[in-house]
Amino acid sequence: MLQLLVVVAVVLGADVIGGTILTETLQLEGSPEIGYYVELGLGTPYQVLSFLVDTGSSNIVIAGTQSEGVSPTFDPSRSSTFTNTHRTVTINYSQGGFTGYIGTDRLQFISFDVSGVSVAIIKTSWNFFGVNPQWQGILGLAYDSLLEPSSDVVHSLYQMLQLQHSNMPAVFSLQLCPAIDIYGERNYPRGGKMVLGGVDPAHYTGDIFYTPIVKKQYYNVLLSNVSVGGVMVPLECSEMNKEATIVDSGTSDVFVNDALFRGIVKLLKAYFKGRDDIVPPDDFWSGSAQLAWNANHVNIFDVFPVITFYFPLHGNSSMQFGVTMPPQLYLREVDPDGEVTSSCGGECNMFVFGIRSKSTGVILGNNLMNGYTVVFDRDNARLGFAVTTCQLRDKTELHDQPKVTHPEHRGGPTKYALLHDVMFTTHRWLC
Repeated sequence: MLQLLVVVAVVLGADVIGGTILTETLQLEGSPEIGYYVELGLGTPYQVLSFLVDTGSSNIVIAGTQSEGVSPTFDPSRSSTFTNTHRTVTINYSQGGFTGYIGTDRLQFISFDVSGVSVAIIKTSWNFFGVNPQWQGILGLAYDSLLEPSSDVVHSLYQMLQLQHSNMPAVFSLQLCPAIDIYGERNYPRGGKMVLGGVDPAHYTGDIFYTPIVKKQYYNVLLSNVSVGGVMVPLECSEMNKEATIVDSGTSDVFVNDALFRGIVKLLKAYFKGRDDIVPPDDFWSGSAQLAWNANHVNIFDVFPVITFYFPLHGNSSMQFGVTMPPQLYLREVDPDGEVTSSCGGECNMFVFGIRSKSTGVILGNNLMNGYTVVFDRDNARLGFAVTTCQLRDKTELHDQPKVTHPEHRGGPTKYALLHDVMFTTHRWLC
């Protein structure tokens, strides 16, 4: 059942003449591993279904009655407002894909609906839903240029929102709560919030720092620097951003291009050099093996360093701000209850490295987003980060928390207040 949430939202860049600005807050369920999904109604009368919230694609997709291994599914024959366009569609994602057809129907939110929305109905799929899927479709929130088969025949959610609800600004925000909180404790309930039309002040603390959206396709941004434990990766910006850098809520991990990955891992290995308590093996960094950690040993999150991603500041490209990724966000626990194994001498917790390598491009996935409320301001072509309020506990003994560093000039060296004052090395800004 759709649940009403009453909020006060801050609207960014709105230009509405007369009337009331429309905002809506939706409850999200899920976790980084399975994705974050929202319950919406589709059709007339509406059928309640769960949609993965995906800023890395643009189509609205739903499992049809011919889909196998997923329940419930959407039955177009039960909707009086469904229209079959008789256009076939095939979409391949970074993992899996499907073949189906395009129809149009009514999408029901809590306080409003959107009619005539294009929906891809899945007939067959491959490696798409996984085992025991919690969601049945995808709510694509990226730009129209990614629509399949094309934006000429498919109408995106935001196209129809602008036509039917022009009093809703083209802004939305996501608060994706982590599976493990910043203190290394289990964080239940999981899930988060999505605000259409603005951002709720209750979802973040401190300031929102924005970086430009440099291409309206995915949510394309630029990385200006990356640091590991306070030391900058010695790589030119043009190499970091080769192909594209995107922020994608539908991807669980951070993926970086080969050159940047080698630079990050090199600094991580240097960080652990000479330590006796832990020496992560090479196959852990490559993602081919898990790290077994003795549950009675020192807290693993006190051992690994913070990784920080830097972005040029919107409105002043000579300045940058940093978005920290503490180990609680990039070490993904795959065995939360522990198991007895000889590899760590007792009861172990198993971890995988949540930063992975790809040939080109950078995908900043939802494990980075877990520490933040992220604002997708389409009206002003900017993307904002603010520290999340996701069930953070007041424990001062651990200080490796998500943090947005205040903007500083690039070129230096420059001193940043991160977790404590650290002198960073610098390199040229060439993008």
